[in-house]
Amino acid sequence: MSQVAQYYLPLMPPVHSHSFPLSANPLETESYKMLPAVVANISNIRVSKEAGLQSFLAGKFEASLEAFLRCIGLGPLSVTIDQSEHEEVLATIQLAQEYITAIRLELRRREIANDQPQLSLELACYFANCRLQAQHKMLAVRSAMMNAFKSNCLTTASVMARRLLEMQGGPQMEQAVRMIPRGIASY
Repeated sequence: MSQVAQYYLPLMPPVHSHSFPLSANPLETESYKMLPAVVANISNIRVSKEAGLQSFLAGKFEASLEAFLRCIGLGPLSVTIDQSEHEEVLATIQLAQEYITAIRLELRRREIANDQPQLSLELACYFANCRLQAQHKMLAVRSAMMNAFKSNCLTTASVMARRLLEMQGGPQMEQAVRMIPRGIASY
């Protein structure tokens, strides 16, 4: 019986606590057949990740933060069947860490946007440098470009505009970038 797959029932101080095995089949009595109880599996993590990504895309950053924190919490408790699932769990945890950082930056930026515009711009640029999925990264870079332009930091705005065009240079993006003066945009 595995020592990890047990829970302990604390009793009164003079008496030691009792331990009970956590197993997938509580009726199994032979220790070599006991398997640990599955707390989480890859499907739980996938559901949390998708909920976090959908909330992020909808701009519901608090809900997205909760979903990604749940991913991080479920990761160590998950049981994987093969190496590919294990690698997917690790990749999901890394993705969740990046999104948690990005969300915290954006929430803080929104708090101080009116009071401290320079710090707000700096946080927007940090937000744009997080390793997000392509569609989310484009939104972050576009937001940083707009904040830089509104703060009259044209050099930063042109750098973000160039990054935006490198990610997806279509007529739609070019039209969004046209607000940056031509002399600065070639910087």
